[in-house]
Parts: sequence; C-alpha cells; structure tokens
Amino acid sequence: MRAKRTKSVAKLGIFFAFVVANTHAWAASCSVEIGRPDQGRDTYQTLSFKVEHGAPQRSDNLQNARAVFQTSGPCSFRFFEKAGYQGRSITIGTNLDRWIRFGIDGIENRLQGTNNTWDAKSLIVEAAEHTDCTMRVGNLSITMDYHQNVRNIPLSRVIHKTLGTSGTQCLFTAHDSPDLKLATQGYRQMGVGQDLSSPIYAGPMGVLNRAEQPRPGQWPAGTWDMQSLTVFRLREELAASRCWVTVGAPHIGNPSGPYRALSMKYYGNEWGYVPEMTYAYAFGGQNCNRLAFFEDADYNRTHTKHERQDYMRKGKIEEEVGFGFQSIGVFQ
Repeated sequence: MRAKRTKSVAKLGIFFAFVVANTHAWAASCSVEIGRPDQGRDTYQTLSFKVEHGAPQRSDNLQNARAVFQTSGPCSFRFFEKAGYQGRSITIGTNLDRWIRFGIDGIENRLQGTNNTWDAKSLIVEAAEHTDCTMRVGNLSITMDYHQNVRNIPLSRVIHKTLGTSGTQCLFTAHDSPDLKLATQGYRQMGVGQDLSSPIYAGPMGVLNRAEQPRPGQWPAGTWDMQSLTVFRLREELAASRCWVTVGAPHIGNPSGPYRALSMKYYGNEWGYVPEMTYAYAFGGQNCNRLAFFEDADYNRTHTKHERQDYMRKGKIEEEVGFGFQSIGVFQ
C-alpha cells in the first residue's frame, strides 16, 4: 500500500513540475508576409512562428523577399541582406499597415527603391518580453509598433503613439543613431512622453512644427530620422510615488482640427532632450512639490527661465510656460 502511494506522489510531482515549467514557457504567435511588390499577391509568402522571449526563431535562405507586406504578433522582425544572418540588416515592427522595402530607405523609397534597399535572404524573429509599452513610428502614412528597445529600424521621421497599458509607466526615447547612442556620445536623442495625444516629428522642433507638411526631399526644420528606439517599462513597485508631469503645446489653427492641443506625460524626476514645448497641464507624485522648466536640453540651470511651485494643492496648471523648454525637473 505504501509503495503505491509513493508512486502516486511521484507522478503528482512530475505533473506539477511539468505545469510549473510550462507556466513560464509562454510562446507568442507572430507572422510576416514577404514577397515582391511587382508580382501578384498570390506569390507572397506568409511565415508563421511560435516564439518565446529570449529564444528567437530563425529562417534562412528566403526567396523573392524584396518587401514586407504585413506583420503581426508581439514580435520584431530582423531581416538580413545575406543568407546565414549576415550583411546589412533592418528591424521591422509589428502591425505594419502598408508594405515597405527592406533597408533603411524602405519606407520613404518603397515605390522605386535605392541603393539602401535590398532583397532579404534571412530573418530572425524575436518576441517582446511584454507588450505593456508601445511606440508607434513611421512616416505620415505608414506605421509600425515596437514593444521593446530596438536597433536598425527603417528611417522614420514621425512618432504616432506612445502607449502604456492601464497602470503601466513607460519611458520612450528616439535616437538618430542605429544603435541607441545618446547625445553625450555625439548623437541626437529625444525623450517622448507617454500617451502622446497626436503625431509629432522626431527632433527638437517636432512638436511646434508638427503642422508643417514635408516637401520632396525636405522635411520640416528641426526634425530628423529615427534609427533606433528605447521602449522601457519602469519599475512597478515605485509607480505610486514616482513624480510625473503632463506637458505639450496649444492647438495650431482650428482648435478642433487635426493640429489640436497636444499633450504627453513624463514619469520620473528629470527629463532632458524633450521636443520643444510651451505648455504645462499638471504634475504630481508623492513628495513632488516643485516644477522647473529649462530652455536647454541638458538642464543647464544657469539658463532657467521659469519655475512653478506649490501646484500640488491644485493638481492642474493649464497655462503657457512663457518660453520654449527642452528639459523639465520635478523635485521635492
């Protein structure tokens, strides 16, 4: 009788271990459609993958892959110019809404192609660790989503959305380098707030010049192309006490038109290299009692133009700051 009971317990232990092991082995379903834009849709290929975070899936020796037509699932898709995951590469986001070519010029020159577009021969698919934070980028008519830090994206000039799931606090940064390098390393960066209310260009004038339409070969002044993104979820245990501020810019033209008042929300104590803005809506957080705006992108306090205090009692500010600011501080 005792032997039978031991055997049953052993089986139960094996079953429990199997359940626990598979609780963490969550696999994302991701797919990508590739082909040639000069051939019929019936020649396109759809590649589907089950991908666990930290265990990328690979596909080598792709055929007739000149463009990507759609992507889905919580993944990023890194395509290579050569077989064996060699040569130039580009990382495509999920939820791509119009086809693009492979290469850094794949969005802007998707119709005719350039020396910076190419046929893809291999692919690595990586699942995001979570989908709590989303940054949607592209140009004025094409968008795709990224849920985590990413390098080597197609040249993208427009940030359409920055999203956090309910209760999640996220950090978003656009970089003009392909590998997440910062302004302190001689590159350009721009911190973008969460819950961006309408599209902006990347660059220091990306908010104030958001109503300007690009001309052939010429984008609005003070804007630049993104090549990599920081998408980071902040620690949940500090969410209740973390300082925050909502800032933006007033409407351009018709108050209810396409360039209505803009806002975004930053979490933390200091934010540098934000796009130039002029309006403060609110700030808060535990022991966050003083709000300061700086004209310079790197908090050069010798050039402080404006400071607001004791708004914690009111919760809302909703007024013009009085000058264009590019860094912000919230202090005790």
